[in-house]
Amino acid sequence: MLLFLFIQAFSQEEGVVVKRSTDKVILEGKVYYIHYVREKETLYSISKAYNINEKVIALENPDIFAGLKAGMVLKIPADPVHIQEISVPETDDFHYHIISAGETIYFLSKKYGVPVEEIQKYNPEVEYSDLQINQVIKIPRKPDIVEIDTNIVVSDTISFDSLYVGLDTTRIERWIETDCQQLSPDPIKRPLRVGLFLPLALRTKEISDSIALKEAITKAEEEPNMDINWKDIKKLEEELSAINPRIIGFLDFYEGVLLALDSLKNSDISVDLFVYDTERDTIHFEQILQQKELKDMDLIFGPVEPDILKIIADFGNENRIPVVSPFTDYQMLLRNNPYFIQMIPAMEIEFRNWAKFLANYWGNPMIIIYNGDSLEYETVDFLKQAMYEELAKREYYDDLRLKEVVMNDSAEYEMDQFLTSEDKNIIIIPSSNEAYVANILTALFFEIENYDIRVFGMSNWHKFQSIDIEYLHLMMINYFTSFYVDYKKEAVMDFIKRFRQVYKTEPYRVSPRGYNLSIYGFDLMFNFVTLLSNYGKEFTLCPVNPDYKPMLGPYLFRKAGENGGYMNQFSIMIEYGKDLEIRQLIIDDSFYPTTHPDL
Repeated sequence: MLLFLFIQAFSQEEGVVVKRSTDKVILEGKVYYIHYVREKETLYSISKAYNINEKVIALENPDIFAGLKAGMVLKIPADPVHIQEISVPETDDFHYHIISAGETIYFLSKKYGVPVEEIQKYNPEVEYSDLQINQVIKIPRKPDIVEIDTNIVVSDTISFDSLYVGLDTTRIERWIETDCQQLSPDPIKRPLRVGLFLPLALRTKEISDSIALKEAITKAEEEPNMDINWKDIKKLEEELSAINPRIIGFLDFYEGVLLALDSLKNSDISVDLFVYDTERDTIHFEQILQQKELKDMDLIFGPVEPDILKIIADFGNENRIPVVSPFTDYQMLLRNNPYFIQMIPAMEIEFRNWAKFLANYWGNPMIIIYNGDSLEYETVDFLKQAMYEELAKREYYDDLRLKEVVMNDSAEYEMDQFLTSEDKNIIIIPSSNEAYVANILTALFFEIENYDIRVFGMSNWHKFQSIDIEYLHLMMINYFTSFYVDYKKEAVMDFIKRFRQVYKTEPYRVSPRGYNLSIYGFDLMFNFVTLLSNYGKEFTLCPVNPDYKPMLGPYLFRKAGENGGYMNQFSIMIEYGKDLEIRQLIIDDSFYPTTHPDL
């Protein structure tokens, strides 16, 4: 059984007195103080007590990246160290920002002039949880900027001239459709060697746990006049065994992988799985790469961290080993690397697909609602441009009726000011902020008896807890996603039944981009291992498996140029109908959306 440390942040407060520890240990030849974090202590107050920079403490204790919690054990260098003396790989290109109360990704983006998507690319964990106070965020100093030279004029009021697009950080000039006629069977009869890289941070956790538990027991036993409260010791053991929330999603993915291995075994496909803990540490990962068995791998999944992913992608290309990236959007790695496969569509691709779908409703009045934030405005501009480009192909843009409505937190939500009773109102809300979206939808809800309304939003809306599902159906909410769990599918029902039998719980965790993590792990492992088993490594000529329909599929792979890798670019719209049904609608070039034959 693996032991993990549960981490949660507390807000910073002024005036907290931190008692400096006198306990020291030697770890890997260096002397450290061992500090037990108490209630209301912050990274700032601890750093002042030890006269050491906050970043030094954070770099020595990676779990701080998810926030600080009372009960944590920190190792703090005994000799004062200045941040200038710390050598961290590739940090010359990054700021390291420690989150304070009230700060958001959008705040950081504005502060440093870096697009939200760039920050998310280098901090993939922010997709799975909200920012925590004292969390350390890695921000690139020189983000890639792409300018699209356009001069599109729609009616007499809207024009675009050299638009900056924050969503599109590494544009691929040409995407090529896959040609599966090149693929011919080339079965591999021996056991397949598969590597799986996940950020579990087990080694760091093991050190922290052992120090904390040993100190507690020693202190209790060495004080003869003190009654030993073994219940408190037991409680400490239980706290230390709690699972780190930063890795829970990856553990769910791993559980799905294990079920896939069992299914592969039943299909007479033998797999030797090698699981590696990246520890979110580039230096540690470089040590992993020195292990001889890696060059003998037939297939690699992961890792999550962009810096480490680049290393393994180059390694795979050099050694002709297919690398599947399950979680990270890093388009640059697709260039000139035919062995790299990216499962997560770039946000730019998803937004263009969304625009293609919205263009089908050009004859209806469209209302884009946003909060006026400069970064959200860039997103709105990108979406509008994509819509105009799509409509220009169809020669419909002259008749487009589009309104922009800025509603900030202080605005009164009087929707009837811009709704029409003569046509269907297409409401577009490109926001992922739950509180903001909930307020807008609540105001719209009171207008559904007077107006015909259809609302389009973002892929994380299905995770919102504060929005009643009745709202979603009555307003015919639509959101785009590349992965969707259809619980009516026989394969999905069978998977859930089997998952319950094996793990005695439900596979309920879903990522913000719409995929169930356990099902996703099963799909990827079963899909690509069967491809490898039946067609050998040459399956990279066409990574479409004719022998398996993924539960979260289908996949639509396009190649990044003649010598590039593949990106899954499939997107669908999820529609909540007034009849309480949930439908999946394919995005295509026809006038009206249709149901996909494989869904």
